[in-house]
Amino acid sequence: MQQFKIEEYETQFDKKFPEFESLSKMEGDKVIRHLRNNIPGASERGNIFATIEDNLEYDDYDEEVIYDIAYLFSLYDFADAEKMYIIWNEDTVDAMNKFPFINAWTAIWKPEFDERIILYTPATGKVLLITQYGAVYSN
Repeated sequence: MQQFKIEEYETQFDKKFPEFESLSKMEGDKVIRHLRNNIPGASERGNIFATIEDNLEYDDYDEEVIYDIAYLFSLYDFADAEKMYIIWNEDTVDAMNKFPFINAWTAIWKPEFDERIILYTPATGKVLLITQYGAVYSN
């Protein structure tokens, strides 16, 4: 998680940023390998973001919907698992529980800085890739 997002959340809400874990490169690689196994047509190579974009269907939404992450979770039946992974890029993966993530989403998602983000729950195999231009890819 980028430090400026944590600081912005703590300033805006006057409380500590919710607990999360930054995974080591090895742990992150393991999550990404597991994720690839849940994407029909995915290979073991290539950028995970491009892999999702090439193999999953997407819907377009306006900014208001993208910022309503609880709505997107319910729409895509994503809210079943408690622990989820946030994949910023192939080298940076965070783990966070669902409800604190939902509460912190407006501080976490910054489309002016984040081109794309992958949310993944291995317990259910559900994937959401959210882009700065409003596309949401899902399995």
